[in-house]
Amino acid sequence: MPLLSLPVEILLIVIQSLDDPSLSALTRTNKRLHAYFTNELYRRSLKTDGWALHWASYNNQVGTARRFLKLGGSPNVWYRRDYDSPYVPLSLPLIGSVLRNDLEMATLLLGYGANVDMQDCCGATALYMASKLRHQSMVHLLLDNGANIIFSYGFHHRQYEIEKRLETCFPSLFDSLKRGVPMGPAELPHGEVP
Repeated sequence: MPLLSLPVEILLIVIQSLDDPSLSALTRTNKRLHAYFTNELYRRSLKTDGWALHWASYNNQVGTARRFLKLGGSPNVWYRRDYDSPYVPLSLPLIGSVLRNDLEMATLLLGYGANVDMQDCCGATALYMASKLRHQSMVHLLLDNGANIIFSYGFHHRQYEIEKRLETCFPSLFDSLKRGVPMGPAELPHGEVP
């Protein structure tokens, strides 16, 4: 009889007999249940916020990231960070892998179509962050995948104008950005990107 067809009461008895009475331990009792449960969690993450990919990127879990992407997840998913949870990774998986100089994760994300010129909540691109942190091999990887040097935040010829516009039009937003509070496009007034 398959484990999934057992009545709930029997499953509860199985859980109580485990050394670690947790849902994770229960799913590890059966490979099929574990695979089904894990895929279901990833699919739910695909539909909601993509947190699974951010977690995988933040924790250097290339296998988990690959599984998420194979299920149809976007490598460009923007995670709306919970300000009460400081351990949650930053806005974009590619930029997160650049910050940790994780070439394997960056290669995986780029292989699944990550936008190499996508900007984070502060306007920085992966190339800007890699060059700022002097990650030479990461810079080469990004340039080989079509990163645009003109569009890389710090090299952007209009960056000063953009900062001045933010400071005059949205003073509270500008103060938040100066303090380092990450914000995405949805947090801007009227949904506009200055």
